[in-house]
Amino acid sequence: MRWIQRGLAALVALLAYVPATQGQAAAAGVPASACARSLSTEDLNAFFASGASGLVGGDYPRSIPMSDGRVLWLFQDSFVGDPATPSLTAAGFAHNVALVQTGLCFTAKWGGGDALAPRSFLGGAQETDLIHWFWPLDGEVGADGHLHVFVAEFWNPEGTGAAPGARPTAVWRAVIRQSDLAVLSFTLAPDGNALPLYGFTVVSDDDWSYLYGNCYRQFTNPGMLGWFDTSCNTDITVARVPHGHFEQVPTYWNGSSWVASRASATVIHHDGVVANPLQVERWTEGRYVAVALLDDWFGRSVQLYEAGSPTGPFEQYGAVPLTTQCGDACTVYFATFTPWRNIAGEFQLAISNFTWDIDVAFQQPHLYRPSVVAVPAPPSEDDDQVYTFTPDGTLEMQVAGRFGVDPTASAVAISVIATGAFVNTHLTVWACGVPRPHASNLNVTRGVPASNTAIVAIGIRGRVCLWSREHVELEVDVQGWMAGGGDFHAVTPARLLDSRPNTATVDGRFAAIGLRPAGSIVEVPVVGRGGVPVGARQAAVNIVGMNAPGGGHVTVWQCGAVPATSNLNVPVGRTVANLAVVTLSAKGTVCLRASHTMHVLLDVQGWWGAAQEFRLAGPARLFDSRPTATTVDGLGRPRAAITAGVQVAVPVVGRAGVGPGDAVVLDVVAVAPAGEGAMTIWACSAARPAAPTLRYGKGVNQATLVVPALAADGAVCLWTEGGTLHVVVDVMAWAPVAPGGYMPSAASRLMDTRA
Repeated sequence: MRWIQRGLAALVALLAYVPATQGQAAAAGVPASACARSLSTEDLNAFFASGASGLVGGDYPRSIPMSDGRVLWLFQDSFVGDPATPSLTAAGFAHNVALVQTGLCFTAKWGGGDALAPRSFLGGAQETDLIHWFWPLDGEVGADGHLHVFVAEFWNPEGTGAAPGARPTAVWRAVIRQSDLAVLSFTLAPDGNALPLYGFTVVSDDDWSYLYGNCYRQFTNPGMLGWFDTSCNTDITVARVPHGHFEQVPTYWNGSSWVASRASATVIHHDGVVANPLQVERWTEGRYVAVALLDDWFGRSVQLYEAGSPTGPFEQYGAVPLTTQCGDACTVYFATFTPWRNIAGEFQLAISNFTWDIDVAFQQPHLYRPSVVAVPAPPSEDDDQVYTFTPDGTLEMQVAGRFGVDPTASAVAISVIATGAFVNTHLTVWACGVPRPHASNLNVTRGVPASNTAIVAIGIRGRVCLWSREHVELEVDVQGWMAGGGDFHAVTPARLLDSRPNTATVDGRFAAIGLRPAGSIVEVPVVGRGGVPVGARQAAVNIVGMNAPGGGHVTVWQCGAVPATSNLNVPVGRTVANLAVVTLSAKGTVCLRASHTMHVLLDVQGWWGAAQEFRLAGPARLFDSRPTATTVDGLGRPRAAITAGVQVAVPVVGRAGVGPGDAVVLDVVAVAPAGEGAMTIWACSAARPAAPTLRYGKGVNQATLVVPALAADGAVCLWTEGGTLHVVVDVMAWAPVAPGGYMPSAASRLMDTRA
């Protein structure tokens, strides 16, 4: 909080006078945890404004992502208490506190003491209120696996806190264990005993971590506007250390090279009249973005910048005006990135709020709570604008005419990889130009990569649409396409089965049928539902499994004898999806079997008729690296885990009835990965594509259906990255050589939204 002069004496008095009964109520009333409805701008603003998290007031928010998907929020000059706390005087004060975000839920955390007299989360044992204190800057996960946070040390011998006389003196470094957020050490940062304060914002590429410096002298010149030191507060410099090695002494950018001399650091960005609180993030490979609410308390808009290098130059590409919470009587200041973007691809920034009247602030705590604002990302570097967002967050992606997909193609097979989800969500893919269907293609668990294939009609202007309830980063690759006039008929995805309570299907049948018991089989009609007519012989269906207390798998087939293979692996606590190409029974049905108790969902994406462009081949196991594995013919059993970086060939033609053809439908499973990684599947006779087919998390089985080309050698190849794992490959169908049918494509990236 930046107390203006007429309120300083009141602050000291109010902090000293807190009746015991109020303190006990605050200590008892801080919520154990509270949850927002979503990560949308509107819902986060409502959440922070409510005080439900236990943060009654605080400013200069920082949000630092952790390895497990949680986020550590840090605030300066903060008050904690019950959401109903009527004033700041009834709350406990600390110079810094934390909120720990897990998905949509937030938990307040400080460094000891009760809510009446909380100790600062960082450096609290060394503080003296309003005389000597610590304010958090930025941080990242280090090479040692711990969280490293840079912290500004302040002194004010006048005992008036953030007021004239307050001076930053050094940067400290907190090392925090991620599992329980215990502060393992709190020491002076390497070369930290001087100005500017490096670590004001932190960003890393694959090789280096960059520490941006600002002098942060806000109260040292009472004769100047706002007491800011205009000789340095508008300047940004930068230093770097090897990636994640924040324990090392940095080198400094002198305008042409990195040098050991701090004094040689040159200004890389200068802006504003009195303050330039620039915050930097790496956006994509070779592109950096930055935001600054210039002139801090006196600013009224966020400036947006981009650069091709962490050393700049940072060129402005936009500005977004801000609205205060009470007109000219209030102010907004300090904008910083949150770890996610909204469903429209915009950056979501956290900003600080306050009022110029200290008495009003104490009586209306909501005026001193953070808020969130959405700002646009830089314009696409692709002049063709291959994807755009609509106002409701739908992403429209150009497909026809790209990477060999014929402009007249009727449908496309794409692989979709989702990462970076901070809350559980699902993704829907459909043909642009029709309303978004009640169906899903990919279910994403917070912090865990998810992959699936979709066979989808190409919509208006040659585009396919994608939508997620929450923001995720997407990688989309084309696998092949269907010619117009061929035997495949894409339909608007339609839900045929949903066992969950209070759910719906396309026609009301097979809705809310209840948890499927272990080993149970349900026969689901396909023909005559969701646009699938009489005469359909095969269907492309998406299967979802969830709420499996013991894990398990799901098998989908044309009814009759149950195959020995599965289509979907469902880990404990996760919702997962996978595509299947299945032949329909004589009654036009398919059967689903759940190996263990769980909920199951089934959506249809399209169908084939009598031409049989895809012919059934199994399901049959072609490859299984596990020690006790069996396959359809005894081949493909290495009985050892697959090593990353080693190409593995899997013969396909001549096995399980597969003949020479254009393409093959395979279900591929990554089993028990030793670490996070990725797998690529392609025809061995071709060059390995740069884009992976699926991504997986450590210890999490991940299945996906792929439709790669079949080359003359009749084999497909596997390549993995990121550690050892077992791999299972089942064949489902194959496409004989036939004009006008499925046209496989060398896997090519249609879109990549990752930062």
